Amino acid sequence: FAAPRNPLITRAPRHRPMKAPALSAVSLGGSRLLALRGGKAMGPVDGDKMLALWGLVNLLYAAEFVLVRNSSIKYIEGAPTKSVRTLVHWFAACIVWMVAAVAYARLALGSSSDDLCKYAAVQAATAALLNVAHSQMGRMVEKSSKYVCALLAAALAYVGFA
Repeated sequence: FAAPRNPLITRAPRHRPMKAPALSAVSLGGSRLLALRGGKAMGPVDGDKMLALWGLVNLLYAAEFVLVRNSSIKYIEGAPTKSVRTLVHWFAACIVWMVAAVAYARLALGSSSDDLCKYAAVQAATAALLNVAHSQMGRMVEKSSKYVCALLAAALAYVGFA
């Protein structure tokens, strides 16, 4: 037995979370902008290819620390000690695990390449900022990695946040 509905008393609408549209799509009305520039890609380079490039760059960086004798001299001022070599190997292992976690998320868990490109863009931007900060303090010997990290961060952000 239901009570008669009073038209003056209404229930509050159920809350439905709204998905925020991409800013670039909003600015020109819908998805015309994405269609104009070719979707979420830079030419033939889509999210999966950007993640592969990001992973390759990071794995090469880690391999340099493990395979090149006294590689820390390129980045850290002063003679390498056993402690520095140990820390550099741990740093390389962390980089490998970071890339492996992203690969697992994409390939085994089915995470979107767009979301993973966003993560990778933040990681690369953080690396670029740390490079700049340590260069200004005189602690960083190598000068080009900040540009590589910044370029990679911009490309990943372009693909991930499109």
